[in-house]
Amino acid sequence: MSPFNVETVEIRGSNLIEASAGTGKTYSIAILTLRLILENNIPISEILMVTFTNAAVAELETRIREFVGKAYKESVGQSSGDNIIRNVVSATQNKIGVTETTQRLKNAILFLDETSIMTMHGFCQRTLSEFAFETGQVFGAETLSSDAIDVLTTDCLNEFWRKQITTMDVSLLKYIIKQNFNQNALKDVVDASLSGKKLLPLADLPMDILSIKSQAEMLASFIELETKIQEKEQEIFNVIEANHEDLLDLVNKNSNAKKIFPLLFENYELLLAKIIEKRKTGYVVNIFSAIISMLPELDELEGELKISILVFINQLYQFAIQSVDNQFEAAKQKESFLTFNDMIANVHKAIYIQKQDKLLTALRKKYQAAFIDEFQDTDRLQFEIFHTIFKESNILFYIGDPKQSIYGWRKADIFTYFEARNGVDYQYEMNTNFRSSTSVINALNSFFLPNENFDAFYYASEESEKNKILYTKVKAPEKDKGSIRLNNEGLVPLTIIKCKKNDEIIHSVASTVVELLSNPDYIIVENNVSRPIKPSDFGILVRTNNQARAIKESLTAYKIPSVTIDESKLLTTD
Repeated sequence: MSPFNVETVEIRGSNLIEASAGTGKTYSIAILTLRLILENNIPISEILMVTFTNAAVAELETRIREFVGKAYKESVGQSSGDNIIRNVVSATQNKIGVTETTQRLKNAILFLDETSIMTMHGFCQRTLSEFAFETGQVFGAETLSSDAIDVLTTDCLNEFWRKQITTMDVSLLKYIIKQNFNQNALKDVVDASLSGKKLLPLADLPMDILSIKSQAEMLASFIELETKIQEKEQEIFNVIEANHEDLLDLVNKNSNAKKIFPLLFENYELLLAKIIEKRKTGYVVNIFSAIISMLPELDELEGELKISILVFINQLYQFAIQSVDNQFEAAKQKESFLTFNDMIANVHKAIYIQKQDKLLTALRKKYQAAFIDEFQDTDRLQFEIFHTIFKESNILFYIGDPKQSIYGWRKADIFTYFEARNGVDYQYEMNTNFRSSTSVINALNSFFLPNENFDAFYYASEESEKNKILYTKVKAPEKDKGSIRLNNEGLVPLTIIKCKKNDEIIHSVASTVVELLSNPDYIIVENNVSRPIKPSDFGILVRTNNQARAIKESLTAYKIPSVTIDESKLLTTD
């Protein structure tokens, strides 16, 4: 890959920019947009920018407005305070003259409200509404919000539960309930499926899975296995009964066993359960060796029963997904509803599958250049849409971080990323982090890059050496962000602490914060100016909202102010 330089990179063909966190992706998109306006004379309304969230759309829109305004100031002889914008404007003035440069920027300012910056769903929604005939859309279709989708799918799932689950044989229900099958578990699986995740079938789904005959056969297979388990347990009880006095005598002679086992000899089921629980303990092995030698057969039978039940539950999940999906689709057809996923699928069908020539020509004319931000979160359908439209005849930039693709947000997958990376004309990388301090960047480089050939994310395709995620050493900015010091010496920037329990984690975090705030020997040095550490210098990332609340409460106990940043509503809080 070539190093990416936003001022000098040639704007042509299809391009992929691999950009690590903090490397200035949004800034670069805004500068490239400015260059398209000035150097390629492309109207701002004909430049498409697609990003992942509404927040990212708002940030990019603000940046574009700001940069166009600054460039205009430079064109009329005023300073913008940005050297790169100044260079871009100056280079254009040298090529086409001052007057034409100013006019192009003035036109961009006039049409700023027509800037095409949107999410993927926003792009598909606009395409479907503008090209309804070409995409075969129903007029007046209502777009369902996520809340409305949840209500509709919940109604479909409740109907499935009433008709299929509550009418099952009670004895069969008892088996699956013991394996944590319930309405919430079923909803989680169905919701995951509707969001694009695939359930791995453990067995084929029978056509008549819940017919009276099928239920009877399934129940009979469970009862047969349970009978074998009971027979094996009875064999063990017989051994205990035959050796009752000897075993009890051995128990009473062992100080550890004497505390637990004597009273259990009155109930062999409880005794067996305790032996199974402590089967790897030395004194239990010595006392109950004959019984422990019989446990593998019991384990095998119990495992066989459990797997049979889980396979059946998996089939119920498949049946529920199929049923809810069918009901959901029928409800959408009846009421002319559309979901955001439907929009993507409909645009994909018209562009990639049907290859509607009029639609493709219109979109290529409408958008002469396109930027796809956060490309690692783009799924196959989305990639095929943009690849088909822009790859051959327009300017196309994919911007993403393959290291983040391992998370698989929504329906994104690493294979789509690799296909795009191998299919573009030009590849670039951005690896100067402007957000973090030099010490942190160096520490993370040490962590992720033990040697040049190491695959830090442990992913490599057997098909091609190209298909792997390699960590590129990140560079620190020329202007350091500052550092924390103790007695004027730098601290270790990255420390990993192992805790056995959540309480230990919470206590460790809180005590570290207290130490850094209360000890005056800790300072932050920034631009050769030192200052004490303050609460707003800290950021604490957690796995769950409960952990955030627990850490906040712990800090509050030490009178350290903190706020939790989540999606809870202000007026519902204490």
